[in-house]
Amino acid sequence: MKVCVISFSDNRGGAAKAANRQVKAIKKYCPDWSVNFLVAEKISNDDSIIGPNKLDKTIHFFLRVISFLITKLQITKNKSKHSLNIFSSRHVINSIDYSSDVIHLHWFNNDTISLSKLMGILSEYKGKIVITMHDDWLFCGSEHSSYESVRFIDGYHANNSDNLLLDLDRAIFNKKLKIKSLLERKKVILTTPSLWMLKRAYSSLLLRNANLKYVPNIIDCDLFKPYPKLVCRHKLEISNESFVISFGAVGGVSNPLKGYDLLIRVLNHLNKNYTEMKCVELLVFGGDTQCKESLCGFNITYTGVIESTEDMAMLYSSADLVLVPSLIESFGQVAAESLACETPVIAFDNSGVSEVIRDNGGIIIDAFDIEEFSKSIFSFYSLSELERRSMGRKGRLAMIKKYSPETVSAKWKDVYCDDNK
Repeated sequence: MKVCVISFSDNRGGAAKAANRQVKAIKKYCPDWSVNFLVAEKISNDDSIIGPNKLDKTIHFFLRVISFLITKLQITKNKSKHSLNIFSSRHVINSIDYSSDVIHLHWFNNDTISLSKLMGILSEYKGKIVITMHDDWLFCGSEHSSYESVRFIDGYHANNSDNLLLDLDRAIFNKKLKIKSLLERKKVILTTPSLWMLKRAYSSLLLRNANLKYVPNIIDCDLFKPYPKLVCRHKLEISNESFVISFGAVGGVSNPLKGYDLLIRVLNHLNKNYTEMKCVELLVFGGDTQCKESLCGFNITYTGVIESTEDMAMLYSSADLVLVPSLIESFGQVAAESLACETPVIAFDNSGVSEVIRDNGGIIIDAFDIEEFSKSIFSFYSLSELERRSMGRKGRLAMIKKYSPETVSAKWKDVYCDDNK
């Protein structure tokens, strides 16, 4: 079988990493298959990944800037990313192998493939088309997360809009309505990384009659594995006596969906009401390295962006607990990676991350109960070392069973080889 996998990037962002891991797993577990990985932005040095030349990359960058500036003509309360997909990467469009049995589109925003080009692919390509949704964009307007809006269910009308100036969400949704029937063709399969997201897609006006399937992201538990805590903490210059709470800073204040404001409230409540917690240290990864020595009364260490999988696994291993306070997660990549490293996780019960954690070595809190979240941190702090290790081990075993490359590759093989086309 010949497969052409397309993504905006090979390594920037969770969707890109998910696509990259999928390609590697398919190549490993289906060695007789031919798999091409085509991207508009190439970061890695992997020669097998087909990236743009400097000219195509430069042209694409300027098109993205124009598209981004146009989005500013809409004033919206929705703070998630917005994409118009009015342009395409010349490199990607010219490099698509139409002789493939399957064309698999992962995250193709940032003007990787325009909606008009997508219409052409859906209508003219004779093989199977798979589209993996890493967020809400495909069944919404221009927004990547609908959050509390129900426009994706009811339709985008003038009387249900709170946007000012232009309603670009409505304009993009109407463009997507033109490909609705194409997305419902038997040869097109749409996948989601969580059952929670699958349910949302089925409830949408655009995709309620489409062929939807659940295929989770891959967690390579040979890479994300527990390392000796003493070694990891020595590398990060963290005391072995500390109770280390870790969380990601990517998005931070600029992306309210990541729950940074909720996290601050949790930490303030924890510091005020559980004074018996001693030697607590916060370990923050992602985002910019900062010079702050404390946050909400706790000592803090910033690592900045971590590119290496091994370094990321060592960070998880150095922590006693990882917090995921996000309002919405299509999958819960950080939670799954942490659990694979035997570090328990606490998160709100509100989206795809719940499926990763529930009964799998983590703690789920009713959304968005600040006091209960703080109480659960203290309850975990109060556990014995043996109880913590048992909880962590349970998490790793669950990740191996549910999200290993071998397990998920078998699901992809079923999707690709499904005769319903």
